[in-house]
Amino acid sequence: MERLGALKGELARYAGLVEQMVNHSLKGLCLRQRELCEEVIRADEPRANEWEVAIEQMGTTIIAQFNPVAKDLRTVLMILKANNDLERMADHAVNIAESALFLMERPYIKRLIDLPRMAEIVASMLRDAVTSFIAENPSVAEQVCERDDIVDGLQDQILRELITCMVNDPLTIERAIHCLRIGENLERIADLSTNLCEDTIYMVQGRTIKHHRADAAGGKTVLFVCVENSCRSQMAEGFARALGRGKVIAYSAGSSPSGIINPDAVTVMAEVGIDISSQKSKGFDALPVKEVDYLVTMGCEKTCPAFEAKEYVAWEIEDPKGRGIEAFRKARDEIRQKVEELLKKIAGS
Repeated sequence: MERLGALKGELARYAGLVEQMVNHSLKGLCLRQRELCEEVIRADEPRANEWEVAIEQMGTTIIAQFNPVAKDLRTVLMILKANNDLERMADHAVNIAESALFLMERPYIKRLIDLPRMAEIVASMLRDAVTSFIAENPSVAEQVCERDDIVDGLQDQILRELITCMVNDPLTIERAIHCLRIGENLERIADLSTNLCEDTIYMVQGRTIKHHRADAAGGKTVLFVCVENSCRSQMAEGFARALGRGKVIAYSAGSSPSGIINPDAVTVMAEVGIDISSQKSKGFDALPVKEVDYLVTMGCEKTCPAFEAKEYVAWEIEDPKGRGIEAFRKARDEIRQKVEELLKKIAGS
């Protein structure tokens, strides 16, 4: 199908731009090249947003006009999904560039810990993931998936070292938080690169390998839900990701999502070394799964849409919205305690 080839070509060019954004933000970080980071933020991000919209319109037009079936349909659907993942990678590249600009004006902490090494691995994952998708090469895709565990291990190590730095020298806290933010965004790019490889395998072979890492480790999926998905459920997802790494896959959603994360939630989570600034406020229709092992609600039991779960849990945690920063700290600490209890339960199951 000629239109399908054109769509794939557009995705390849869009992926090239996103690769450039990631590479420039990382190069700017490691070499203190301000102009590269500024280019990512001021020039590349608007282009990426426009390209994402254009590809989505092309894909939906093909489905509406040509009604593709079998592999052609899988290809269009996976291109649309890859398009969304690439847009998210572009957002993460912008986040890295913003934190890099902040760090350039200040002494680096221990030469950025292991961030340069992590950045090198993530950049190679993205490059190979795009290559495997465009070339429809599932063997390369599977190799990329295996590298994700290395990135997770580096992120754990970076987190421990930065916490030690902050405890030993409070003057490093602000810089350490930006390093944590960079590490978190690198990890998200690695996860999205893995998603792209999983999509490649499904597109070519019709075989689904979603959540292979959690399945291999006997891990569980957990969905945290509140009304707006802007405060409580976002903090719970952040804690579950940080404390349950390798044991659970965490998601969050809202029964009536606001579309934004409350800045106070981001602030109080950063105080304990967890960056949730790149998480998204979303509804159930944006989740990549249709069922989970545990569904945890926080104040939205009556309005929560039907969603498949093996176990349902209700937490009584007051919404801190509009009640000041101390209310957010109180909610944060309550959520952390409950997440830790849930993780212990999961580990013992």
